[in-house]
Amino acid sequence: MRIESPRIPFEIFAILLIACPAALSAQPAAPDATPPAAGATARGTGADCADGLALDDGVPETGYGWVPSVPDGEYVQRFLSRQLPNRRLESVCVCWLRTRDDADVDFEVVFYADAGGQPAAEPYAAVPASANVTPVGIVGAFFEVDVTGVSLPRGASYVGARWDPSSDPFFFLCTDTSDGTEPVEVFYRDELAEGVWTSVFESNDPIFDAHRALMIRVRSGTETAIDVPALGAGGLALLGIVLATIAILALGRRRSS
Repeated sequence: MRIESPRIPFEIFAILLIACPAALSAQPAAPDATPPAAGATARGTGADCADGLALDDGVPETGYGWVPSVPDGEYVQRFLSRQLPNRRLESVCVCWLRTRDDADVDFEVVFYADAGGQPAAEPYAAVPASANVTPVGIVGAFFEVDVTGVSLPRGASYVGARWDPSSDPFFFLCTDTSDGTEPVEVFYRDELAEGVWTSVFESNDPIFDAHRALMIRVRSGTETAIDVPALGAGGLALLGIVLATIAILALGRRRSS
C-alpha cells in the first residue's frame, strides 16, 4: 500500500508567502566562532565613544551580519534624543568583527526617523565610512566616524550601519548578549526585503534569541541644549498683552516721577 505525503494546496502556500515576506527575504547571519573569554573587551583602533551614549557593556559575544549573497543590508538601533546632552551629534562609533582574511569594509552610518515605532523608509542622513578590522574572530574593534552636521530629531531615531556583504562578506556588527544589559530595539532589512523592516524581537531567526544591544554608540556635544517651547496663536496673544501691560506701567511711572 502506497502512502502519499500530504500536499499543501497552492492557495494556502501563496497565503503563507504573502503573510511571511520578511522571514523569506531577509538573510541575516551570525559568526560561527567561539565567544571571547569572560571580561574581554573590544579592541578599539579608534575612539569607542565611551563618553557618549553606550547601550552595550563593551564585550561582544556575537555579531550580526548577512549571508554573502546579499547585495545590501543594514542594522539600526533605537536611540532617544533625551538620552544625550543635545541633539547635535559629533561622532558615531561602530564595533566591527570579521571571520575571514579580508580586513577592509566600506559602510555607511545611517540615520532614520521614527515612523510609528519603526524606522522610516528612507534615512534622513547617511555618512560614508570605512574600517580596517585587524582582529579575527569575536574580538571586535571600534571605529569612530565623524558625523558633524547631523542632528537627531526629537524623540526616537534609529542609527546603524549599511554595507554590501556581496563585496565585503563575513563582516559583522558586534553584539552584546549579556544578561545584565538592558534589551534595546534593533531593526534589520536587506535589499530583498523590499523596504520592509523586521524587529529582532519579532524575528523567528534563532541568532536573535539572546539579543540585548548592538555595539553602536553615538556622541554629541557636551553642552546641554534647552528646548524653548514654541508659542501658538494664544500664547503669542498673551505675550503681547503682558508686554503691553509692562509698557503702560513703565510709562505711568515716568509721568508720575
